[in-house]
This record gives sequence, structure tokens and C-alpha cells, in this order.
Amino acid sequence: MNDYVTDENCMKRSGEIMAAIKSLEIRLYRDNGHVSIQTRIERHEQSLCMLCKIVYGTVGVTLLAVGGAILALVIKG
Repeated sequence: MNDYVTDENCMKRSGEIMAAIKSLEIRLYRDNGHVSIQTRIERHEQSLCMLCKIVYGTVGVTLLAVGGAILALVIKG
């Protein structure tokens, strides 16, 4: 048996492994031309995070405005 490891064998095997990884990645993120469940979940998660940031920002600005108005009334009165 000649099972010696050579640069040629390493390059050949590396290419096969990379092709298999790419194939798995394509199947993971695309299924028959449609976006996969993983990708949909990730997009929904990103949308939800953006919505939370907008809501928290709006609430924060509102609280600052109300707090400023109350402070102005206390200082004035």
C-alpha cells in the first residue's frame, strides 16, 4: 500500500472537503430555490431587534420629554 501523504493528495482532499462544505452551506441556507427556515428565523430576529430598538428609543425620548416638562413646572412653580 502506498498511503503516503503528498502535497498533491492534500490539495486534492482539501478541494473535496471544501466542495462538500460549500454544498452543505448551500443546502442549509437555500432549499429548492426557496429561503430556508434558518434564514427566515434570522431575518425575523433581525427585524424584531430593530423594532425593539425603535420602541425603546421612542419610550426613552418620551420619558425625557415628560421628565423635562415636569421639571420645568416644578422650577417655575
